[in-house]
Formats: sequence, C-alpha cells, structure tokens
Amino acid sequence: MKKRYIDVDGYWGIVFCYDFDFLDVDEMGAIMNSFGVSDKEISRAIRILLGINTGMTISRHDLTMSVVFISESSSLEQFMDSISHEIDHVQASILEHYMIPQGGEDGAWLQGYIMRKITDILKKDGVIIEG
Repeated sequence: MKKRYIDVDGYWGIVFCYDFDFLDVDEMGAIMNSFGVSDKEISRAIRILLGINTGMTISRHDLTMSVVFISESSSLEQFMDSISHEIDHVQASILEHYMIPQGGEDGAWLQGYIMRKITDILKKDGVIIEG
C-alpha cells in the first residue's frame, strides 16, 4: 500500500492511501481503528475497498485529520474521479471543523490545494506521467 501524508498548512493532516490489496488488510484495519472505526465496520469497509472504483474517507475532528483510501480503479479517469469525490468529503470536514461556510472561495481554494498535493504525489509515484 502506498501511504502518503499531506499537511494542510498545519491545520489538518490527510493520510492518502492507495495501491493496496488483500496483503494490506491488517495495516488498513489498524489505520481505521486509530480513527475510531469499530471492528465490524472495518470488516465491511475493507470488503468494499478491495473491489474496484471505490473510495472512503474517515475524518476525526479531535485529531484534525482524515484518512482517504482509494481502491483499484478501472481507468486513470475513474481513479481521479474517486480521488475528487473523496477530497470533497475531506474539504467538508475541514470547513465544518473551522466553521467556514460551504460553497465559498475558502472551500474552493482548499479543494484545489488538496488536489494539487495529491497530483504532486501521483507524479512522484509515477502514476501520472507528464508529457
């Protein structure tokens, strides 16, 4: 599993996880457990995430952190769509925590910031090739 950390200017942390398979189930479960997910829900989540074209975000306001899991995808376009969907959940949690209204410039900036960070990660990992 590829697990990368994104710091949102010291205000929020994001653990971005992708490229996992059944050999990573224990580590995925440990991460979910650290975010307060019950064993029953962890089992359900892992069954979903081992499919294709899925994702999941778990956020903890007390930790000011989120974890994002992106499953195997049928195409690069679907992979990016899943990432975009999960970023929306992260953005909503951050805005809610800091009591910033949804739909404004702050939220739009935040969503773009997180997407740029993830895009940089994917370029470094060779998932996205510029050319």
